Amino acid sequence: MSRTKKETPVFSSGRFRLRLFVAGNEYNSVLARRNLQDFCKEHFGGECTWEEIDILEDSAVALKENILVTPTLEVRTDGAETRMLVFGNLTDRERLAAIMPRET
Repeated sequence: MSRTKKETPVFSSGRFRLRLFVAGNEYNSVLARRNLQDFCKEHFGGECTWEEIDILEDSAVALKENILVTPTLEVRTDGAETRMLVFGNLTDRERLAAIMPRET
């Protein structure tokens, strides 16, 4: 069963749907959660939410979305078929900032 923090996060640059695919409480999954939370605090004032899918509890969603590696962050923009994936524990903040830009 997946845990949903909120449906659609809203950032100053537009709407994004974030889904974080994890494998239980494995080290890199815990680190990815923490890094995403920290990134959201730094760049969006904590107004960042995401759907978390634990593939150990709900592998069907991961298989349907062709997610074979965890942790994986999926970023989709509303109204577009754009899908970006970030693999790993999300320590690369520059890459995260590049796919979720802020308006100035």
